[in-house]
Amino acid sequence: MNASDISLVASQEHHSIKFSVSFFDLIKCRFWRLNHQPFLLGINLFFSTLIPLQHWNSPEVADHSTGFKLFVFLFTFTIMYILIILVNLVFQILLVFSGKNRGLVGAMELELRDDGLLEKTEVSESLHRWTGFHKIRSSKNYYFVYVTESNALYVPKKCFPSDQAAEEFEDQILKRIGKS
Repeated sequence: MNASDISLVASQEHHSIKFSVSFFDLIKCRFWRLNHQPFLLGINLFFSTLIPLQHWNSPEVADHSTGFKLFVFLFTFTIMYILIILVNLVFQILLVFSGKNRGLVGAMELELRDDGLLEKTEVSESLHRWTGFHKIRSSKNYYFVYVTESNALYVPKKCFPSDQAAEEFEDQILKRIGKS
């Protein structure tokens, strides 16, 4: 599916958007979600802090000035945080390529209906009722439509013909879940 295949169809009853999600989109979205979940951020910060604190009183560092200790702490913290992010990224890439993503990658259509959000893919069709919705978030390039607390649909903003159409899509969801 290319950009010319993407369309936003609106009628009085519903709004529909067709788009395609690639493996690269899926990796980017999962990584964004990973870095915007407070619990996971807390775990990353905890482990990134734990290891540098263990070295604070080690013989190699204890005899030096507080400034040196702070430098070692910040350097080790930064290295640990980057390492944890890289491990998470590799894990997300492995999950994407594990083959368990049927329906997440490829052509997709979302239809905003009165009874819920209808998700159609090449392998499935699901109706997510508005009462079960949790939230909608956005990054620079994607909307994250949380149909449950931990399950989000990834909608590329590039699939909308205009910024106004993208904002209307978000407004329609917020209106239907009662958060506008």
